[in-house]
Amino acid sequence: MGTNVLVKRFILLGSIFYLTSCMKVENPKERNRLVFADDVASVADSMRVLDSMLLGTYKRHYIYAVDGGYLYVTDNELNVVKIGLLSDSALYQSPKLSCIDLPDRKRFISLIRFLKRNFLLRCDVIGLQPEYLYRDDIYMADWQTDLERNVILLRPEERVDTSRFKVLDVQYDLYLLADKDARVWSSD
Repeated sequence: MGTNVLVKRFILLGSIFYLTSCMKVENPKERNRLVFADDVASVADSMRVLDSMLLGTYKRHYIYAVDGGYLYVTDNELNVVKIGLLSDSALYQSPKLSCIDLPDRKRFISLIRFLKRNFLLRCDVIGLQPEYLYRDDIYMADWQTDLERNVILLRPEERVDTSRFKVLDVQYDLYLLADKDARVWSSD
């Protein structure tokens, strides 16, 4: 293959990359409103139970995430550890879940499965406020803060941290939040 052919292929690939990287980023309206597969009250109740479990752990910073069907959690050194397939019926027996009491592990896994079905695939607990990543399964380009959404469950005595977030939607005690400086738009 001659140098001329390689240069043409390189230019073609570069052009394709450039054109696709400049495409309009989609931001469906569902990202700016609370829209779940199940009713909002059931999601709020599940978050309330999971929040109390997570806040009851001895960790100050706790994360769980579901990615590709696998459950990940942070260990004592805050390393992200793959626990196993979320569909595994024996997942609760994993010693890697030692931060959750054994009697609570089945419920913990069940709640995560339910919240996954309702587009909440990750939870970060920083301090005392669990934050659930909302609808990150929708194409998010390069994980821009304009597109990231969080859902929190506020108790009556709590307030939204407006130094970090702006409120996009409220239903029951659930608040849909975007980064304070995020440009919020809808593609519809």
